[in-house]
Amino acid sequence: MCRAIIRCVATNGVGCLAAHLSSQPVFAGTPKRVVNAFVLHPERPRALADLCELLAVSPAVARRIVRRAGFARAEHMYAALRYESWQWFAAHGFERSMVEHYLGIRDRSHFRRSCQRAGLPAPWHADADRAAV
Repeated sequence: MCRAIIRCVATNGVGCLAAHLSSQPVFAGTPKRVVNAFVLHPERPRALADLCELLAVSPAVARRIVRRAGFARAEHMYAALRYESWQWFAAHGFERSMVEHYLGIRDRSHFRRSCQRAGLPAPWHADADRAAV
């Protein structure tokens, strides 16, 4: 039920979220079709094969897309997209657990490690920093 509600809101606001993600400097080299595919199905992509399936491209083309986007691995790109999406949803007042469910974050520890590997802090650390101020 939560996923359906958030998907409805995100689909209606897909342009806003996609525009936000595309405007972030970290995604300057990321093709809009990658961002749009992620926004429509954020829970699905986990590995390079998922990018191949979402965009209907070969693994070689998918690797080039990831490298042109400025990421060493597809997993880092997905972590960055989830991180920025999480921030956007949190800024718009969505419940953290619902957002994580929608984005396919099943295990916070795993997501934290994914963010670290991608060179990002876990998004909820920013909340703790703001609360302490």
